[in-house]
Amino acid sequence: MNIRRIGVLLPVLLIVGLVVAACGGGGATPTPRVVEVVATPTPAGPPIKVGIPYGLSSIASVYTRGAVKGHNLAVAEINAAGGVLGRPFELVVRETNLRPDIAVQVVQQMVDGGVEFIVGTISSGVAQAISGFAKDNKIIFIDTIAQASGTTAEAGHRYVFRITSDTVIVGRASAVVMAQRPETKYVTIGPDYSFGHDAVDDFLDKLRELKPEVQVVNQLWPSLLNPDYTTFINTILESEPEVVYASLWGGDLINFIRQAIPFGFFDEITLVTYNLDLDILQALGKNLPDGIIAGSGFPWYSLTTPEVTEFVDKYFDATGEFPVVGSVLGYNSMYALKAAIEKAGTTETEAVVDALSGLTWATPTGNVTIRALDNQADPMVWIGTSTQSDDFPFPILTDLVAVPGSDVMLSEAEVLARRAQ
Repeated sequence: MNIRRIGVLLPVLLIVGLVVAACGGGGATPTPRVVEVVATPTPAGPPIKVGIPYGLSSIASVYTRGAVKGHNLAVAEINAAGGVLGRPFELVVRETNLRPDIAVQVVQQMVDGGVEFIVGTISSGVAQAISGFAKDNKIIFIDTIAQASGTTAEAGHRYVFRITSDTVIVGRASAVVMAQRPETKYVTIGPDYSFGHDAVDDFLDKLRELKPEVQVVNQLWPSLLNPDYTTFINTILESEPEVVYASLWGGDLINFIRQAIPFGFFDEITLVTYNLDLDILQALGKNLPDGIIAGSGFPWYSLTTPEVTEFVDKYFDATGEFPVVGSVLGYNSMYALKAAIEKAGTTETEAVVDALSGLTWATPTGNVTIRALDNQADPMVWIGTSTQSDDFPFPILTDLVAVPGSDVMLSEAEVLARRAQ
């Protein structure tokens, strides 16, 4: 099914409840559950159990429910093609409620139940807690969505891997674009935990290097899951910045933008945000102001390669939905694990660790490599500008600047310097 043709079907197929839940509205919290993927034909060998811990509700749901569908799609394909070393993947999906303590309990239960690999997470606080568990228990943890740079830099170790970009890659890519613009007076706002701070710091460090005259006149740190941004919006307006850089995400970003519109915020200020992927674009729809500058990990609507088209079409055929960025990250993670196990010729942990370090594998947006020094991947990121679309019933990012992750990721010397501090 062609991408342009399926665009007109979207209003009929949107799962409205997901958007309502993500924005803090009504609807039941999803019940923690085990999801087993069964494909036909199923390989005859014993299953390779993979634990998939995510925050599946609240602000994370706009990313993570699509991520689980991406994991499922990849596993269905892999199992239908004979599995991995003659064995099927079996997914065990669990809710973490975005809480590190619950996540560690969940992962322990997974391991006790025979899970061999942990793949997933969205909150960097959760990711770092699971990473600590993985280090202590010598089990592989592949981070799919959580992006705080410290997870693989300062706190990196042999058993933690990240297949997506980190805050350095996205922050520096955004800084490269913003350094070419005339604005110099900034306010920043981000959630008050590791990801929020890393995302702001990694952006500002590069921006100040490229444009030393930049002034940061205020920095605001609301809590994660903040329902009301009125006070923060008023503080920003009183600071009179030209630009606001926001590392808010998910439902928090949706709420911030919605609540800022009545203040005339976007008439006076350029918002630069860490990401505006499809999950956010769909939720805000016609209410999204034009002119927001944002990063994206998968702006498929503006990408026309055969690989992207094929992925979007088969995901739509399988789910009745367009893929969000979590969808492709969940999908990519399973193929990375498959490639590593096949390279190792075994599911034995130490052999798969060695295979993942330095691994290059194919994704819908091109080859991605996991650097051996810090187990950080180098995917492409895009920086674009929001605009309402005539081709799709949701706004999109246009004027995309593609930035290879390898061009802006921490250098090996920077990683070693961070670890030495």
